Amino acid sequence: MIKFVRNIKTAISSIGSYKFQSFLSTLGIMFGAMSLVAMLSIGLGSRVALVKQLESLGENVIIIIPGQMSGRTSFGSKQDSLKSDDVEAIEAIENIKSVSPGIASSFPVEYLGNKSKPEVTGVAPSFMEIRRWQLQEGRFIEDYDIDTLKKICVIGQTVARDLFFNISPTGKSLSIGGKDFEVVGLLEPKGFSMSGRDQDNVIYIPFTTMQTKMLNQKHISFALAAAIDKKSMSSLCENIKSVLRECHRLGYYEDDDFTVMNQSEFSKQNEAMTRIMTILLGLGSFTTLISGGIGIMNILLASTRERTREIGLRIALGARRKDVLSQFFTEGLVISLGGAVMGVIVGNGISVLVSATLNWSMLISPIVSTASLLISVSVGLFFVYWPARKASRLNPIDALKYE
Repeated sequence: MIKFVRNIKTAISSIGSYKFQSFLSTLGIMFGAMSLVAMLSIGLGSRVALVKQLESLGENVIIIIPGQMSGRTSFGSKQDSLKSDDVEAIEAIENIKSVSPGIASSFPVEYLGNKSKPEVTGVAPSFMEIRRWQLQEGRFIEDYDIDTLKKICVIGQTVARDLFFNISPTGKSLSIGGKDFEVVGLLEPKGFSMSGRDQDNVIYIPFTTMQTKMLNQKHISFALAAAIDKKSMSSLCENIKSVLRECHRLGYYEDDDFTVMNQSEFSKQNEAMTRIMTILLGLGSFTTLISGGIGIMNILLASTRERTREIGLRIALGARRKDVLSQFFTEGLVISLGGAVMGVIVGNGISVLVSATLNWSMLISPIVSTASLLISVSVGLFFVYWPARKASRLNPIDALKYE
């Protein structure tokens, strides 16, 4: 213990001789550790958010969108390929519990001078059940609203905050695209999606109202279908494809002009996006850590050259090579640990700030901090090995002659 304390004092004294270089190396380790904390927090947080999103979507949900997401036809190339008639055809398929069409658009929204820019989507009453969302107050769209083209709407928390502040929005009338709509319901908060979309910055209206009174169109943006039995999802997706191909009168050699996805495929796409983001963050983190590690190695190599006679004298007076090795590892440990601790503290602070301001899903935990700390210190010590080994293997006779 006494030897370790002596090594620490010697290490601090040696590092003090190279203040600027030591500062840069500590900074490199600090930024690397900070990046690691962010990488792990975002990566793990995204996985947790993904699981929650998939749970809210439901294992029995199938998503149908126009165009293709792969193949010769690019996604979005045939945005008018899905019609309301397709929804009726899908509803007739065995093992389909309910289907909701969706027509997404954007309109200026205003209430007594307060403005908002939400996503406005026309849906059916079944949309609420399929998405497993809950209302904070009021009601959702009903069959009567669909049949009579009612100008009513259900809004998200962001819209309520932007337009009504702390006042209950239910029963109030707001303007959507210059037309008056009565607010009949307020959704519970849902936060941000994996893609960064604010799921509370939304307004839902009857899809028939959207088609007839807002857009004057028959095609839809998407459809959500809920299966009765989730065990036969793959075969059900194939049945939907067959029905839609028949409805669209597609020939044998013609590509689908739609995409059908179940939860598993949707999950794979989101996981791929999360994985790419985590890898990019990881590469940046390790590059920064390696830069810091190389800085530590250069400092200790310079220290070895300047202290050659001192090291030779210590060995000549009986110091063992492992003592010299231990001394240099201690110096590397001081720089690495100092930078890593500061990086973890700053990284957690940034994670908390980003999570609070942008409402991103970030998992902040002692495990993330500990892992980042250990990885950062390990990288630093890895680069200490070469100068430490070189110092411990100095020939005392040659070292004492060194000028």
